[in-house]
Amino acid sequence: MPIPVLFEDQTLAHFRPVCWSQPVYEQRVGVFNLRERVERLLPVGATGGRLLSRDCLRALHPESPWRTGTEQEEIRGLDSTFLWINGRLAPDHHLLAQVLAMVEKGQSVAWQDHHGTLAFSCSAEENQQLMVSYDQWEQTQADAGVWSAHAIPPQPWTAPRELPNRQWQAAEGLGFIWEVVPATSGAIVSDLELTLGSPGEGRVPFGVFPLPDQKDQVWDHPLEFARWEGGSASSDSSPPVVTGSAGLYLGPEVQLGFGVAVDTRHGPVILDRETVVQPHVFLEGPLYVGPGSTIKSGATIYGESSFGIMNKIAGEIGESTFG
Repeated sequence: MPIPVLFEDQTLAHFRPVCWSQPVYEQRVGVFNLRERVERLLPVGATGGRLLSRDCLRALHPESPWRTGTEQEEIRGLDSTFLWINGRLAPDHHLLAQVLAMVEKGQSVAWQDHHGTLAFSCSAEENQQLMVSYDQWEQTQADAGVWSAHAIPPQPWTAPRELPNRQWQAAEGLGFIWEVVPATSGAIVSDLELTLGSPGEGRVPFGVFPLPDQKDQVWDHPLEFARWEGGSASSDSSPPVVTGSAGLYLGPEVQLGFGVAVDTRHGPVILDRETVVQPHVFLEGPLYVGPGSTIKSGATIYGESSFGIMNKIAGEIGESTFG
């Protein structure tokens, strides 16, 4: 079973301004970000996965099965195959499952697009060398002020291209921040399929640290979606008017107000746990609304949109990603 290493390289500059304050692999596209997709396909707690980001962001990773940083003393002697995955790999769990299966079969992985490296496998010895190289590259960029300056582009991290005996193949990845919304439709469909097959554990949001007395957060629970088949979503809800065949999927304790219209002709609409939809709202798929969110009365939300944890949504919004 491969040990996953999620990383970001010089292409993180393509995902500003969002990725000024979060690693690229934490950028949600659809329902999940890359880290969450990997967690649903691999037992990260057993394999000891790595998260490599800018040093200035590492303290914002909450407690999780992942380790952060290079920490050479912990990886020496491991007789394992490591799978490095760039945070901008296309948001499709089928693609992720494919690369994991290749490594488990002993096949070499070397994927790229015209922006650079997307994924590659390596031995434990090669991994140690790459960790040293990555740490040096990140420190050089930090010392030059790259992570806090608009006008200084990051220098390329080229170490993966220097690995011997690699035949690099083309694969799909996101190139720029403006490609997130066009990728949202396919990602929502793919993530819904992944969730229905494996609800997984609760979420661990990047940069969020509840106080010790704040227990049982809305994101702590496994993701559970059930297709709406008629009637009220809960005792506090009114039946929505649903058109189309892609489906309305509801998490536990979702509340729907009177006069909610849902159009699933172009894709599914997913309302996560404890979402409240106030009266007279129009929702068009593909759409994902994160747990604990509220959609205000009279809102119109068009498809290819997704919203994160505990969003407050009002007005007319289309083709957007929030939170």
